[in-house]
Amino acid sequence: MMQHPAKKEFTIKVSQVPGVRVMGIKISTTMAEAPADCAKLWHETFMPRVQEVPGGNGSSYGVSEVDCQAGILYYWAAVPTTQDAVALPGMEAFDLPAGLYAQCLVESLADIKAAYDFIYSAWLPGQTEYAPDYRARCYEFYPADFPSTGAFYIY
Repeated sequence: MMQHPAKKEFTIKVSQVPGVRVMGIKISTTMAEAPADCAKLWHETFMPRVQEVPGGNGSSYGVSEVDCQAGILYYWAAVPTTQDAVALPGMEAFDLPAGLYAQCLVESLADIKAAYDFIYSAWLPGQTEYAPDYRARCYEFYPADFPSTGAFYIY
């Protein structure tokens, strides 16, 4: 008899999060291609240009927007910027709104798929107090110490 591996569990904390203006580069991909496409976006496309963005503080954001009907994932590699920043050529500047967010600590990039699966397949359907606001983008927050710790958050 084949055993299925236990699903990983994560801790969700709901809290008020301040808004932030970010600037970054967007790709369109599919869920199947996202792991490779997003890594390429970060390492080959965005990181060589990150120093051009005014106001960065060492942290970064991976911002997602899903078009379920078309099967498309829009993903931005971004960093915080100044409130009055105008988008640089090939980049977009936009605001991640303040609000009540579910925050999930993820210890490693290796766990990113398991974390998203937990949030949307276990935690969200398993509670009744909160409902998703699909007008807001989901995002990953990579703190300045991410390169040394590997830990980040999904909001």
